Amino acid sequence: MPHVTILPQDLIAEKSLHQLYTCIVYSCIVFASTHFARWIGQTCLDADLEWKFNELLSTLARCSCLWSEGIILAHYGYIAMFITIVIHRKLAEWLSNGAGENASILVEEGVARDRMFFGDRLWLTVIQMFTALFSYIYAAENFGYAGKLTGFPALGKLCLLNETISLVLVGVAQFVGAFSLRFVLHRTATPELKKYQAGVYAFFFVTSHYLTGVTGLDPILCLAMVYPCTMKQENIFMKYLSIYLLCLNSGYTISARLCGEYPLRSIHRQRFEVAEEARIAALPPPSPPAPKFVGKGNRRRQVR
Repeated sequence: MPHVTILPQDLIAEKSLHQLYTCIVYSCIVFASTHFARWIGQTCLDADLEWKFNELLSTLARCSCLWSEGIILAHYGYIAMFITIVIHRKLAEWLSNGAGENASILVEEGVARDRMFFGDRLWLTVIQMFTALFSYIYAAENFGYAGKLTGFPALGKLCLLNETISLVLVGVAQFVGAFSLRFVLHRTATPELKKYQAGVYAFFFVTSHYLTGVTGLDPILCLAMVYPCTMKQENIFMKYLSIYLLCLNSGYTISARLCGEYPLRSIHRQRFEVAEEARIAALPPPSPPAPKFVGKGNRRRQVR
């Protein structure tokens, strides 16, 4: 019995586009399933649990896109990868309700600027790291479904941390790239220019991959690439800590210090600042200053 797919026969005949069809269906499954789960969370969970669940889903979708972007690059080149990243980031921005933010921005707000509740910092760290580590399982399952729907199994690498230059140069590239990315993000962090930030991320990710062989420039996305590489690279965790965490965040932090506070606020910073404003408003008004007197005896008088 011939395999039944969701694609018309004239498209099936074009073999060069088979992987593109699979990646398109895969992306639709990823974003549709996470958005449906997000809707369930908004319906059934209270506000405190809902934002954590939303953070998990947004991080999961963001990390799962890595493997489809890798397949697009392998079969169609860097321009196609650039377009794919822009589409993925636009979809994530539209559906995530502000969750799944760049981890370096969250570190800047929560640690360097102290604009976040301690509990939120802890939960964000646990949720993003745990989700990133096991996102490849979710990606593999969805690629299986996409392959069944299109009839074309996905053909790509599971391990994406394959540097093409020395690790020392990769560390330098991550430092310089993160420094430059933070600078450009700061310049585009306005209501008028924010729409171009997806293209900014795509440009830096593609450039990083072209120069080093790894997308990089986001510690959580890099962490998502770690676990599938553990069977092939013995030093994978040390490499991640020294290059994709230390070098990357060092460049980002120095750039943040030079550029100043990031103009756009994450939803976690907004929640903190609203609570701080309410706390300050609830404080009793300050006591009037004690009156001051000058002079002695009959000449003693009060002054303001």
